[in-house]
Amino acid sequence: RLPRNRAHGGNPPSAGNPTAAAGRRASLRRMPPAIHDLDFRRASENELRTAYAIRLACHTEAAPDEPPVGYPDWLALNRISPAHVRSWHWIADGGYARLVRIEDSPSGIVEICVAASARRRGVGRALLDRIRAQARAVGCDTLMGWFGLPAGAEFTRAVGGRIGNSRHVQVLTMPARLARSAAPAGYALRSWIGAAPDDLMDSYALALNAINDAPLSAGEPEYAWTP
Repeated sequence: RLPRNRAHGGNPPSAGNPTAAAGRRASLRRMPPAIHDLDFRRASENELRTAYAIRLACHTEAAPDEPPVGYPDWLALNRISPAHVRSWHWIADGGYARLVRIEDSPSGIVEICVAASARRRGVGRALLDRIRAQARAVGCDTLMGWFGLPAGAEFTRAVGGRIGNSRHVQVLTMPARLARSAAPAGYALRSWIGAAPDDLMDSYALALNAINDAPLSAGEPEYAWTP
């Protein structure tokens, strides 16, 4: 924040001229960031790569050891979604945001990324305002997201959010040196690349639901895996 007597490089306004004083104080206020809708099917390559670069920079800063989603996969994930998943995206100068709603859940999943050089300028709040408006329009009464930096915790508290459970990600760097072991009796070891084989869909969904027992934060919806 600039000292009042340094605004525009001039002297402080005269106490006898309240109109001039109000005008100069108003000039110190930042203009609200411009927020634009981002349609993944219609946006330009430059807009999409700009949004991805912001997201990648935030991911690298928060989780440097966790491999990021590549640009082609990120595009595909946001352009082709299951029928029960809806998403909305926005972009600003130095910021990107996404809202995801699964089926008719009252909770929306939020992602807000602000480049380090654009923080504390109202970009995150402006993006959150757009998210809130869209969430209300589609019937969401709760917004949930994740953060990996102290700045994210500060932003969460500043906008009235509550911090819930923590998530720890374990990363195995390949090639890994693992001791070979045989599958237990009654089990077979299978591997694949791409979609799960049809003959494994039922058992794969059963296995995923068996380990889907992590405690949930208040308001977090519970999902079940299906074949």
